[in-house]
Amino acid sequence: MGCGIFRRDRCDPRGVTFPSSIPKDENELVLPAREGTLRVLRAAKDAGVRRVVLTSSIAAISYGPGRAPFSEADWTDVDGVLATPYYKSKTLAERAAWNFARKMALNWSSSIRA
Repeated sequence: MGCGIFRRDRCDPRGVTFPSSIPKDENELVLPAREGTLRVLRAAKDAGVRRVVLTSSIAAISYGPGRAPFSEADWTDVDGVLATPYYKSKTLAERAAWNFARKMALNWSSSIRA
């Protein structure tokens, strides 16, 4: 199997765009982000992909109690006053990815972009 790149934003842009306004229902952002991320990871696992690299967002880690430099222990507080639906969508999608990778013993890494 060769090297391939799959960009989730080419498949389902609802999961990666920054909204121009706050939706009435946060699940308009949270569900596509989380489910889109898991769909890609399941497809990679099913296809026998040897390694997955997820490019995440600083929104998933920078709105919690932690301070830079951040680590795998730092997450945005999805119940905090700063947690917009966009921040929640990024945080919950990444947490779902971590849980999936751990459960499936997936060879993966996550990279945060600012």
